[in-house]
Amino acid sequence: TPLLPRLNRRPQFILGALSIGCHMFLLGADSFLGFSSSISSLNYLPMLLLISFGFNFGIGIGTIPFTLTGEIFPQQLRTYGCAISTASRYVMQFIQLKVFFLIVSSFGMCGAYWIHGCVALLGSVFAFFLLPETRDKTFTELEQIFEGNIERDSEEN
Repeated sequence: TPLLPRLNRRPQFILGALSIGCHMFLLGADSFLGFSSSISSLNYLPMLLLISFGFNFGIGIGTIPFTLTGEIFPQQLRTYGCAISTASRYVMQFIQLKVFFLIVSSFGMCGAYWIHGCVALLGSVFAFFLLPETRDKTFTELEQIFEGNIERDSEEN
C-alpha cells in the first residue's frame, strides 16, 4: 500500500504489536465472559475483532519482518541471512500451529487469545528497547548500527 513506505519501521512495529495485543485481549475477554453469545447485539463482535485484527496485522507488523531482513544483514551475508530468517519464521509458524491445540485444550480459547496477546505486548516492548529505526538509512549506516558503532534512535521514535 502507498502508506507503508512512508512510515518508520519502529513505530509501525510497536503500534502494530500493541494493536494486536489489544485485539487478542478483547477476543479473550469475549471468549471468557461470553458477551457475544449472551448479548444479541454483540453476536458479530468476534468476527469484527478478527477482521480488524487481520487489517491491523497487515498494516502493522505483518510487513516488517520482510522489510527488516533486507536491511539488517551485512551485504555479504544478506542472501543467507534472509533465507535463514524466512525459513525460521515458517518453522516457528508450523510449531505455533502444532502447539495451538495443546494450548486450547489446556487453557481454553480465552487462554490462547491471552497468551498471544502477551506475546504481542512483549514484541512491542522488544521493539521499543532493542529495534533501531532503519528507514532512510544507507547500508553503511545500517551496518554501523548493528555493529554497535552508532547509538539507536530510541528517543526519536
